[in-house]
Amino acid sequence: MKHDLARQRALLAGAAVLALWPTSAALAQGASDEAIQADGAARTLETVTVTARRREERLQDVPVVVSSFGKDQIDAFGAEGFEDISALTPSLVIDESGGAEGLITLRGISTGGLNASSDQAVSINIDGVQFSNATALRFGQYDVEQIDVLKGPQALFFGKNSPGGILSLRTSDPTDTFLFELGGGYEFSAAERFGEAVISGSILQTLGGRLYLRASDEDGPYENVAPGAVRPDAQETSTFFGRATLNWTPDDRFTSRFKLAYGTGEGAPQGIEQRFGCEGSGLPGPINGPVDNCQLDEVFVTGDPDPALAALSPLFSAEPEGETRMLLTSLELSVELTDSLTLTSLTGYSDLRYSNYGNTLPTLAPIFVSGFDQDQTSLSQEIRLTSTFEGPVNFMIGAFFDDRSFDIAQALLVPAPAPPFPPGARLLFENDQSVDSDSQSAFGQLLWDVTPTIEISAGARYTSETRTLSGTGALSPGGFGLVLPASFAPPAVPTGAFQPSPDEVSYDNWSPEVSIAWRPHERVTLFAAYKEGFKSGGFNTSVNGSSQLAAIPSDQSFAEETVDGFEVGIKSSPRGNLRLNAAAFSYTYDNLQLSTFDFAGGGISTRVVNTGAAKTEGFELDGIWSPDAIDGLTITGGLSFNDTEYTEDVFFPCNGPQIAGQMAGCDFLTQLGGVIAVAPGSGNAQNLQGLPLLRAPEWSGSLSAAYEGRLTSSLRYRLNGNTSYSGSYQTNNRYDPRAEQDAFWLFNASLGLMGQTDRWSIDLIGRNLTDEIVLTGSGGVVPVGGTVPGVSAGELQGPASRPRSVLLQFSYRFFGE
Repeated sequence: MKHDLARQRALLAGAAVLALWPTSAALAQGASDEAIQADGAARTLETVTVTARRREERLQDVPVVVSSFGKDQIDAFGAEGFEDISALTPSLVIDESGGAEGLITLRGISTGGLNASSDQAVSINIDGVQFSNATALRFGQYDVEQIDVLKGPQALFFGKNSPGGILSLRTSDPTDTFLFELGGGYEFSAAERFGEAVISGSILQTLGGRLYLRASDEDGPYENVAPGAVRPDAQETSTFFGRATLNWTPDDRFTSRFKLAYGTGEGAPQGIEQRFGCEGSGLPGPINGPVDNCQLDEVFVTGDPDPALAALSPLFSAEPEGETRMLLTSLELSVELTDSLTLTSLTGYSDLRYSNYGNTLPTLAPIFVSGFDQDQTSLSQEIRLTSTFEGPVNFMIGAFFDDRSFDIAQALLVPAPAPPFPPGARLLFENDQSVDSDSQSAFGQLLWDVTPTIEISAGARYTSETRTLSGTGALSPGGFGLVLPASFAPPAVPTGAFQPSPDEVSYDNWSPEVSIAWRPHERVTLFAAYKEGFKSGGFNTSVNGSSQLAAIPSDQSFAEETVDGFEVGIKSSPRGNLRLNAAAFSYTYDNLQLSTFDFAGGGISTRVVNTGAAKTEGFELDGIWSPDAIDGLTITGGLSFNDTEYTEDVFFPCNGPQIAGQMAGCDFLTQLGGVIAVAPGSGNAQNLQGLPLLRAPEWSGSLSAAYEGRLTSSLRYRLNGNTSYSGSYQTNNRYDPRAEQDAFWLFNASLGLMGQTDRWSIDLIGRNLTDEIVLTGSGGVVPVGGTVPGVSAGELQGPASRPRSVLLQFSYRFFGE
């Protein structure tokens, strides 16, 4: 009751802010345009342009909730990943520490990373090309000109698989004049060394080029204290990244932009999992002995697999290792057919490959040994026709095609239950799987300026997608090969083609969007929008969850996820040096896709399941101010209130305290016929209805200050500080109370020196200065229903965020004709 009352008060407060917000704008409206210009003449904020509706518009005009970050703001904090951007964006939670793919949550909406072939609920868009696999985050953020975070469903302009929002990156283009820049740096916590170079300028009168190169080596901030570990520096990796850009403009009606990016990373296995939650729970304690403190910090224990295991599978090797490779290309062609009609073609191709081998559990003994090699390729084509008539009506129509394939070879070695198997025996699950996707969509939008101050926009996208599953696996009963004790000979197991039922799924969806914007003054935009969206279904590709598909047909599919709802907001610039924005939103999600451990197969297979309905509603505020009284100072801030809830029955496995009888709620039994209620505490499932979504803090906020001054006529300096707050949130899909991340603050700061003409700069950047260890995801060391010798059922594991880091970086720029 108290929580409901607090929630209602927060929503009412947000509504009051939206209702009263126009007051400041009205004051500005009452003044003449000349007075406003004079009032803000001392400090005027730079105009921000976004492409949230696939056309260039001022941030303050577009009726979409967007958080935008320019190159200067990104560089000021040495942002090397979206984890750094999430500190500046309330309600955005990004975990890049749990593996190459990463996990994105926006306003509490995410999918989870347990099923490699499923799509993210928050898509990544790089230079207009869409990616639903977060592997692109590993390299996509280098040499970026602007990052936009579009919140809420974005189906009309960005298509399927964006029900939570879009992370949009625009990388740097060639400069008009010659530029040669060298840079480098050293991060002390991870012992990271990196160097980078940029060459940019005109090649011919109509052709510009840019080349960006970056190489780095790091040991990582974590230490593996397992005796005899081959890689005690747990994140010892070497990376290389390069991007080439060509812009060709032969005349004033035709432009083309080509980008080619390639990145590699190799070294230690990706993802650092640590055990935690052992002490004070009443559950069995840690099993790793004195070398493991069973808490989230910079030390962990993961024993290396026996090098002799390399003989069991081509996916195993003599030592733990991981490798990531990425190829991204895009070609954008734009031609002005007339003075008011522009035809745009955007072609994208990507090849994302990720392989990994090692002990999957943070245990001294390598109990679960996993190796896999996955490759995802995508070829997409979008065509748009956009009008810019002088009259009140304009339009955009377009079509989109995407041909995508996901291939994964997997091997998993697990202990065999004894009996019936001999003590010390192991089971080897091994198969190859492919998911092929073919998607087509058509979309259109109509813009109508009803009056000079009122705009109505209406549009829809129709999408048709087909996905097929194929593969090969063991024909033996159980779908595994038996590895006898002390044996390293590959088991002789016949293989056959998969028999999924169904082996093909199809989805058709209409996603409409309607918005109205009222601009009573050039400095004020009030808007309201209704949106729908969807995320495709697909197939589960867990190595052991589908282990018997070659012998026994089974259904590995999950359904599409849909969303509908509305948002209202106001964007205002009461003065030239001040921007204030506010928005409220409410969305309902049906067939929400979540990752879980399956009840079948001993509870050790992972699946994406559809979990009924959920809602997310709240309000957001953001602003930026450059006060006239302090020249060189800019203050930005944001605040988010987000209330999320499962609104229907959602049955998930019981957590550790429930299994141990320390916590109520394990009152349901999941079986083949469905879910039934049983005596309290005697079931294998709990009902999550009424609980908040994962990684969804109710309150979050950010406040930043940037100041630039002058020491001498030829020497300038800059100071930057940022603090962000997040309320508590749950990280475990079984809602174990020990896995709840408490509310926390993060602090970042930087100090830089620059020359008069920006020819050189040196910056000292500190991130997470209070050394706050944050948890963004977690699971049980032993999945529900499984048993592992020497490991208790109540232990938890998860990836910890990066600890305190201090980076010293420099750059030197050469200018010429």
